[in-house]
Amino acid sequence: MESKGPPKLDRKSSIFNFLLEEQAKKRKELDQDANGKNPATLQAELKELDGKIDSFYTKEALEIRAQLRFHKGIKETMLKFWDLYDRDDEGRLYRTPYLEIHQLLALVFVPMWSPEIAFRIAIKDWNHDIKYYASKTEEGLPFLDVVTYCDSLFELADLWCDSIEVDDYIELLDASYTKLLEL
Repeated sequence: MESKGPPKLDRKSSIFNFLLEEQAKKRKELDQDANGKNPATLQAELKELDGKIDSFYTKEALEIRAQLRFHKGIKETMLKFWDLYDRDDEGRLYRTPYLEIHQLLALVFVPMWSPEIAFRIAIKDWNHDIKYYASKTEEGLPFLDVVTYCDSLFELADLWCDSIEVDDYIELLDASYTKLLEL
């Protein structure tokens, strides 16, 4: 099966939207209490943060990020995650095993979340993934195969990686995999 490729990433993507909401909360907190910082310093920090977010959405950056999904090293690293999931004899990943591990993966990325929040995020991600990536059985059950799962995992890594360098994506995925095994 050929990859459908990730959906167009925009500021409404579930995890990224969450991060923007957190950024807005942080701005509000900082506006209320500058934590002893000079207002000019605080404004400069916020401007730098805005610039970093915007830099991921230039035409050139979006093209690079789209190509990274198919980099050999990134694909190999993502396959390690795939091997952690229970799948049926045809290699299909269904909702329950996805949620079991994806909840832990959410905790890898945001350790301060409670298990309940991590589970809710895992459900949101499953619903997102089946909308954009899943196929369905003859009975209508959605599932991910290895290619569509890697599309989904790449989207997650793409949202969390703070650069558009291959080595940084691989490092993020490797570190996340190691932390996942520790949970």
